[in-house]
Amino acid sequence: MFAPVARFLSLYTVFTLAAEHNLEVYQIDVKATYLNANLKEDLYMKVPPSFNISDRYVLKLKKGIYGIRQGRHV
Repeated sequence: MFAPVARFLSLYTVFTLAAEHNLEVYQIDVKATYLNANLKEDLYMKVPPSFNISDRYVLKLKKGIYGIRQGRHV
């Protein structure tokens, strides 16, 4: 799940001000907000295509991973 935290107009304003004042803009990505969170219920996922495992299997998650809704409700 993607949840933007800034509107496009806000970003445009920041970049415009940075360009006018000759400032550098850096980006950070905070991924660990709910990463590795304990899950309250069993959660399974399909095997990613990069794994060499048959499609007959699913993976049971032991901890929350980035991007799942269940990770937010811990």
